[in-house]
Amino acid sequence: MRRYIRSLILFISAAFVSCEKTVDFPAEDSGRIYVNALVKDNGQSRIDIGIAKPIGAEDNAYLGYLKLVLEADGNPVELTPDPVNSGNDMLSYTTDAVFTPEQILTLQASCGNLPSVRAEAAVPARIPEVKILKAESQSYKNDGAWMDTDELKTLWVFTAQIDESPDDETCFGMQVLKRKVFEYEGNVPDHEREMLEKEELIEQTDDLYVNGLLPDNGELSSIDPEMVVDFDGGETFISRSNGNYGKATVSAMVEPTKRTILSSGFDALTGLSYAVYQSYEYRIRLYRISAETYDYLAARYVGKNSFLPVYMGFTPPVYVYTNVSGGAGMFGTASTYESEWERY
Repeated sequence: MRRYIRSLILFISAAFVSCEKTVDFPAEDSGRIYVNALVKDNGQSRIDIGIAKPIGAEDNAYLGYLKLVLEADGNPVELTPDPVNSGNDMLSYTTDAVFTPEQILTLQASCGNLPSVRAEAAVPARIPEVKILKAESQSYKNDGAWMDTDELKTLWVFTAQIDESPDDETCFGMQVLKRKVFEYEGNVPDHEREMLEKEELIEQTDDLYVNGLLPDNGELSSIDPEMVVDFDGGETFISRSNGNYGKATVSAMVEPTKRTILSSGFDALTGLSYAVYQSYEYRIRLYRISAETYDYLAARYVGKNSFLPVYMGFTPPVYVYTNVSGGAGMFGTASTYESEWERY
């Protein structure tokens, strides 16, 4: 992902901000159950369970003994094992249950002689009507840990304008999905057309940029801090809701694409030439995320971006939030929205 470090001071100060809960591993501890769960309202939820152990701890907890229960308002929710994404150190489960706003979800797990864990979270309110806007913005190139101020580049800015008032307590996530679209001119060979039609079915999350530093009276001044994290299978912009024209908004920046010629040729049998053009369609995926999810992702983001070069000394400590009582990790909830595919 294209990312830069705004300033050393920002990350050092952020790293010392403690979140609500921390996890300590006493020297004699054999480990803790680790939870990484995102339960969504759309029937596409995943729960990953592993065991976090201190260095040198005895291997006396086997995931085969794991007992996992998920409840919605006290009623059991069916979980399906996912062997494809499971391994020796992690078990993965999915559920196609559809949840409603304000439902209370409770997760409980136990494994061998490890401490049992429990977590609870409410399903966020649904996302109301959304309007997707696209604009262009000039930004310095930031395709590494440090920013290159020698080159300004144009980025696309997708903004979701949500039909509700902005609220500092409301947290959103935003992914930009794209897929290839092909246009054909002339008599394109069947084998080439069949291959390209398969590519059109592939969706991918786009790489996200953060706002570059903009020139201000000959100096560099930063924009409000932003977080781009790996979340729900792709790079996701995470922020509290901003206000624009009285609406809650959230934005994400991607590198522009344009219509290009992919291939061309001449059919010797028909004597006709052909050409294939490639462009992209885009879809915006929004999440209204619970406060627990935001706090966990914010702490993880600080931890990931707080490392300093060796010559600058030790990395400052980072306290990682968890809402999993007796264990570690995140039990998060989200409501979702997806726009229609659009070509720009």
